[in-house]
Amino acid sequence: MEYVITWRDGFLEAKTRGEATVEGIAEMISGVVSHEKWEHGGALLVDHSELNAGPLTLAQIRSLADMAAEAGDRVGPARIAHAVSRDLEFGLVRMWESFVSLQWEARLKVFRSRDEAIAWLKEPE
Repeated sequence: MEYVITWRDGFLEAKTRGEATVEGIAEMISGVVSHEKWEHGGALLVDHSELNAGPLTLAQIRSLADMAAEAGDRVGPARIAHAVSRDLEFGLVRMWESFVSLQWEARLKVFRSRDEAIAWLKEPE
């Protein structure tokens, strides 16, 4: 699994590709919250449109949510949008969101369109 984290106009973007791995996603999360442009309560686009999450199990999705929850104090009341291209990733992201939302104060939403995800990130509070 590969990922690149880039600063865009007012938000960070983490773009993933390849075969999803627990280690890769955990590294990406760590990379986001330690990025020099990340702010507590910031905005993040996670673009999984080129990721195959098929190898991940339910237990691994829960584990990733628990790992992400550990960064909750650095995430804060962030706005996090996921962009996906397939039903599989849409469902797995929704599952991850349901697990992590119990432990985070961030607002989370998954989209099938990158443009819609960006528009939501840029909406006024």
